[in-house]
Amino acid sequence: MSTVHLIPEQQPCQMSEDRNVGCLCCVSGPLSVTVYTDRGGYCPGESIGVSAVINNHSNNEILGLEIHLIQVTVYIASCGKQ
Repeated sequence: MSTVHLIPEQQPCQMSEDRNVGCLCCVSGPLSVTVYTDRGGYCPGESIGVSAVINNHSNNEILGLEIHLIQVTVYIASCGKQ
């Protein structure tokens, strides 16, 4: 049985990014994106639900959102007498 759900750091996860859209002389307004998951750790085969809030104060239309997930593997070992 995996213990990923027992690790206290595996709380709900969020990431935000704000950007001004346009080039130096033609900035049209800020764009902010906040992405949420229900936790930061998952077991192999589990579905990962993702929610996003997008605030578009620019003059540009948003055509889509692309999300990249990064897998981090942590190995924990202990030595000693059995």
